Amino acid sequence: MSSSRPGATLRSARRLRLLAWIVDDDAFDVLLTSDLALEVRETFEEMIGFGATPVAATQETVSRFGELLSDDEHGPLVLVVLAVLQLRHGMIFSSIRDAAVTAIDTGSAMRLASGEGRGEVHLALDELRQVLEEIDVEDDEDDDED
Repeated sequence: MSSSRPGATLRSARRLRLLAWIVDDDAFDVLLTSDLALEVRETFEEMIGFGATPVAATQETVSRFGELLSDDEHGPLVLVVLAVLQLRHGMIFSSIRDAAVTAIDTGSAMRLASGEGRGEVHLALDELRQVLEEIDVEDDEDDDED
């Protein structure tokens, strides 16, 4: 594909490779350890394993866990996990990014932490927020791919 701004395309490609390296870092694994986080991750990754796009995997995951998104205790966890999973697959929807940032900013994402792990979760959430603020987002799509 030809671009009128090849330098911008190259910078975007480098940024995406850097993002993939950052997101693969174990720093975010602390956010994926609860039973619910593991279920969300399993659903998303199962869809990817079946050949679904990250868009379709997100839609299926939201469909399965949608009731929890409005729950004050579980919603922030689902959103943060979806943000991490989407980033690991090289994209993120603006709605997921914005909701995850809000969950981090309001402190509700700290429900991911308990006891001794609070400091580690806090650091991971801070790092995730920085990544979410820096990354270009995808428009939310209605993709019926399976």
